[in-house]
Amino acid sequence: MFPKETKIYVEGDSVDVSNLAENSAVASGSGWGQISEGLVERVESQEDKACVLFKITTTGGHTISCTPDHCFYARIDPSVKCYSVYLQERSSLGFRLGVSFDLIGELTLPSSHSAKFDKKALGEVTDRIWIIENTGSLAEANFIQKFSVYRYGIPDIPFQAKKTDLIDIGNDFTKMIFENIDTPSKAKALLDDSFMFLDSPHVTMRFSDSNAPVSSSIQFTIFGGPERPDGRGFSNLIQISGAKDQNLKGEGEKTVRRRKSIHGNWQLEITRDDLDEAELFVKTLSHLDNLEVIKKIQISKNHSYYVLPVSHVKRGMSVPIVNNKGKIEEDSVCGIEIEDYEGPLYLPRISDYRNLIANGFFVGA
Repeated sequence: MFPKETKIYVEGDSVDVSNLAENSAVASGSGWGQISEGLVERVESQEDKACVLFKITTTGGHTISCTPDHCFYARIDPSVKCYSVYLQERSSLGFRLGVSFDLIGELTLPSSHSAKFDKKALGEVTDRIWIIENTGSLAEANFIQKFSVYRYGIPDIPFQAKKTDLIDIGNDFTKMIFENIDTPSKAKALLDDSFMFLDSPHVTMRFSDSNAPVSSSIQFTIFGGPERPDGRGFSNLIQISGAKDQNLKGEGEKTVRRRKSIHGNWQLEITRDDLDEAELFVKTLSHLDNLEVIKKIQISKNHSYYVLPVSHVKRGMSVPIVNNKGKIEEDSVCGIEIEDYEGPLYLPRISDYRNLIANGFFVGA
């Protein structure tokens, strides 16, 4: 939700969110760099609300404040090198804290996939990662990590012992540590104090020792499909990665595209024009096959962005904004402040596109 002075973009102008009327038209992203006209279904409000707001500032000078759970669009920029303090969960053990100078780079290295060799995980291991803070200072990163270790009692030792570690206590003793510490409750306390949410990790990885390729995730990209027949933006793309080839008959054969990767795995693609229908389809499918849902939005022509609560946006991440010429471009987050606030809050609900432009930022609505 937004404070009352937040500016909402309408055609050729902007209005305070507190003055936004039902059935009025606003500017909304409709996919692949297009801006279309969205319709305000209603404006939800809360009077004299005491809460905290996250204030996001970009290098281009854009600022916005909203409640921690507000839907935001951002992506991790691998070209921005910084120290990341992160919380990592391994399904077979628990939670740990770590620091990395190149988190995404390390996650893509073969050596980082030690989860594949966790033989006590009954054939499957899932890793989830929440970035607690990004900083350019190693001293600051080490301070945040150690402070969190001592305050919350979350271990900072690796899940998988390595011979190169200065202190190597072995995998059996490592397992004993996680078995005797209630890391899930301690991790929840850390996330709660950071105004972050357990169901919104920045990274999810699933490993299996099965030789047969199996589905592991659903890539759900809002506006990621082809242009809609009615000309109102783009359809929503649903991709099932790592799925085995299937003999689809009848309607299924007409609506599902199949692509074979260089590794011999099949990727199934489905598109839905209606966003409500697409979200229901993804939710049902994820429950049936126990698949992780990776939700993105294709606002710009060049990049898709993850759909995250604003409290999960960190320094160095990239966000889509509208420049003073009305064009969509990318900007980098350089500052995040948590402010105490007491006063009215507003949340516009936009039909069809579910987003609007507030203070120059594309945000969920």
